[in-house]
Amino acid sequence: MNQIDRRSVLQAGGALVVSFGLPLSSSTAKPVSGPKTVSPDRVDGFLAITRDGRITVYSGKVDLGTGVRTALIQIVAEELDVPMSHVSLVEGDTALTPDQGVTSGSLSIQNGGMQLRRAAATARRAVLRRAAARLRRDISTLSLHEGVITAGDGRRLPIGEVVDGTTLALDVAKDVREKSPHAYTIVGKAVPRLDIPDKVNGRFTFMQDFKLPDMLHGRVVRPSGFGATLVSCDESSVADIPGIVKVVRINNFLGVVAKSEWSAIRAAQQFGSDLVQVGGVAGSKQNMAARAQHPGRPRRCHQPHCRFSFCARKHTKQACCNLRIRHPYPWLHRPLLRRGNVRRR
Repeated sequence: MNQIDRRSVLQAGGALVVSFGLPLSSSTAKPVSGPKTVSPDRVDGFLAITRDGRITVYSGKVDLGTGVRTALIQIVAEELDVPMSHVSLVEGDTALTPDQGVTSGSLSIQNGGMQLRRAAATARRAVLRRAAARLRRDISTLSLHEGVITAGDGRRLPIGEVVDGTTLALDVAKDVREKSPHAYTIVGKAVPRLDIPDKVNGRFTFMQDFKLPDMLHGRVVRPSGFGATLVSCDESSVADIPGIVKVVRINNFLGVVAKSEWSAIRAAQQFGSDLVQVGGVAGSKQNMAARAQHPGRPRRCHQPHCRFSFCARKHTKQACCNLRIRHPYPWLHRPLLRRGNVRRR
């Protein structure tokens, strides 16, 4: 109920935000009036409200299995006083979502969630102001509950009936009054995780399950450690692997493109032997082993001055990218690591 895909958003009618950018294919594209903003300073960068009172949230943070989807929906539903079932989340889509930084370091709620909270609070104030003008009542006499605005005289307006194409086209207000935690009815309450049922029943779509027509698979050939240099690349060594489309070498970068994931994996493993380690980095396995064998004389204590680097080689960096359009975009866990950094080779 709370999960929507890009195509259904593009084909939706009567929404506050009419156009959301580039479709998956030209054959299913609908006429658009302009791209959706992805500015993190705009309310309509984060939110859209349809005429039937449904809320669409655009989040640059993505759920990597930690329950972020559920939490972000809770935050917006709370601030706008709508049922969680009326809120849907679009996450990590490079053409639709603001850049909220990487999804890591437990920052999704304390940073990304607070951005959504402030945007939703600004939207709430804008909606109530429009309702006050329409009902000719002071805004202080209006209440919003379960997606319905109620005036002191009993008149009621569903939230969707007071929005139009300009309602949320405004900056996120830094001074907006957010809902008091004492009034929370959704945030801070135990609710079922939205992602669990599909995972338990085998219906959840992981990146490995995601498929598009004629989709290709890529793998980066990883070195054994820091300081590695690509000294050779014998493309003939992977010629017997079926489905290899291209070997990509850019300076010290090496990658493979194939028609199947397994062929890409096999080719990357085959190329692995072409990388050699040169020099050394403090903390590498080789250096630590050497120091263990030759510890040297004890030295006086001193304040070290060191620089340490690490590479999260097995972190969540998978992405799917559409290259058949003018401006390629991938789906991944930081939207703006993408729009200016995707290259055709």
